[in-house]
Amino acid sequence: MCNDMNMVVLLGSVTSVPERRKSENGLDMVSFSLKTSNQILAMNPMVSPVEWHRIFAYSAMIKTVKQQDLHKGDQIYLEGHLQTRKWTDSAGLLRHDTDIVLDKLARLEEQMVETRDRSDLPNDVIHLYQLSCDKDY
Repeated sequence: MCNDMNMVVLLGSVTSVPERRKSENGLDMVSFSLKTSNQILAMNPMVSPVEWHRIFAYSAMIKTVKQQDLHKGDQIYLEGHLQTRKWTDSAGLLRHDTDIVLDKLARLEEQMVETRDRSDLPNDVIHLYQLSCDKDY
């Protein structure tokens, strides 16, 4: 019997500067948002749907986010897992949000991809990044 796996892999653009704060449980955390699209897979890249993701980092990943010095517009590769939370809005309605908890993070830079000098990234990630930068796909 196989085990279940909750894993997310994304390649996208940072859309908000990481913000450090406390979670509802009082834990230190960092949050930021990420934009992704499937331009490579879309029939017409000019109308590729965009997805927005909320990313949360806890514990040791807070230091990793700080070391990467992320800014709006930076291209990143991340691995994480989904976490669904329930909350009640101001009208008393029960809401659900699905967020991504960060497990691994790397900032992507064009010179890094061209020289393939990042042994911490799988070759298929570098290839996908090259495709996403190529305007003639």
